Amino acid sequence: MRLRVLLTNGKRTVDLIWLDHNGTDIYYGGVGWSDKTSYHASGIRHRKARDGTLSPIQRHHRLDSFSGQLQLCVFGFHTKFVESDAATPYKGKKGDSVIFLDSRSLPDQVGVSLGLLEAGAYAAMLPIHQHLDLRLIHLATNTTPWIYVAINAINGQD
Repeated sequence: MRLRVLLTNGKRTVDLIWLDHNGTDIYYGGVGWSDKTSYHASGIRHRKARDGTLSPIQRHHRLDSFSGQLQLCVFGFHTKFVESDAATPYKGKKGDSVIFLDSRSLPDQVGVSLGLLEAGAYAAMLPIHQHLDLRLIHLATNTTPWIYVAINAINGQD
């Protein structure tokens, strides 16, 4: 299962985040970032730099016995990023689950959380999202664990 998060302003669309769940392992990162992160079936996690250097991340649940929720990464961006030369234009790469964020309908500053959720455990998301200005939540439920993307306004902007 391949997930993509895209940002558009109606004229230009850029690629922000990707996640690939190949049935056993999960790989993810930001488009254009210098590293990628993996979460293996065994619960072993690490970040891999372009030069091949591995940096371990705290081990977590095995994917086949995952419980609760785990935020994999979170980052913020200004919605005008879609106009930036630093943004990677979307080239039509396939995705099983594609999220289009329209910068025209979002506040200026947005936070994106990418994470894993135990199947059906909606309440496990409340502790990290209950005090945020949640604008959108996307659940990919065809994987175990489920994958979520949450979009929040930063600083309560409209």
